Amino acid sequence: MSVMVAAALGLPLALAPAAAANGPATARHVSGVAFEGALFPHGAGSAHTCSASVVLTAGQDVLLTAAHCLSGSGRGLTFVPGYRNGAEPYGAWTVTAAYADPRWTRSRDPQHDYAFLVVAPRRQNGREVRLGDLVTGRAVAVAPASGTSVRIVAYRQGRHDEPISCTHPVYRHAGYPAFDCHGYVGGTSGAGWLVGAPGQEVIRGVIGGLHHGGCTEFTSYSPRFDGDTLKLLQRAERGGPADVLPSPGSDAC
Repeated sequence: MSVMVAAALGLPLALAPAAAANGPATARHVSGVAFEGALFPHGAGSAHTCSASVVLTAGQDVLLTAAHCLSGSGRGLTFVPGYRNGAEPYGAWTVTAAYADPRWTRSRDPQHDYAFLVVAPRRQNGREVRLGDLVTGRAVAVAPASGTSVRIVAYRQGRHDEPISCTHPVYRHAGYPAFDCHGYVGGTSGAGWLVGAPGQEVIRGVIGGLHHGGCTEFTSYSPRFDGDTLKLLQRAERGGPADVLPSPGSDAC
């Protein structure tokens, strides 16, 4: 969800869509997973503002987040996979490029509210190390069908230093995958929607899309991943000229 969502928690419930039939669940604090992490705009000593996932690629250096988490080139953002309580178990990684769908860069189309980030290798013990040498990413696939159970591991905005997690079925609202679980406030934007057993997860969405991910803390949205998403990932893998993203604009909540 966008940075503005935290201020929206007092909005009347009438602004929320009809929830899934079995109602919202509640997220809980977890130790986290290696391939999910926090994004820091001013280095790992600052407050984290969004979440991101390590993607399985040949180059082992690509992340996935929400496009509305970025403005400009994304260069200099810091990603810390597996972050918890200030710990950096797999190090801190610097973003060097961002790739977004042209429908986002031209008009901020919420169905294309996702971006792939490339991080630079690091020197460790006298050798060059890539992110994928330490963390195994997850494949990206198209949006899940309604009723599919999805798990979201995310970082709330500010200095909340433990990730939260919730597992719940997906449904559709206004053409967007939707997920009902309490606790997903600002900072959780960009967190991957994980489908599959632990160790075999596939990323099939991110918190983003409609209203930058949602107007309340108990309903989250994702852009609908499709062939456009996979083409953008291929472009990020190939490298080449990166994108400059527009200001995210209003979440219209």
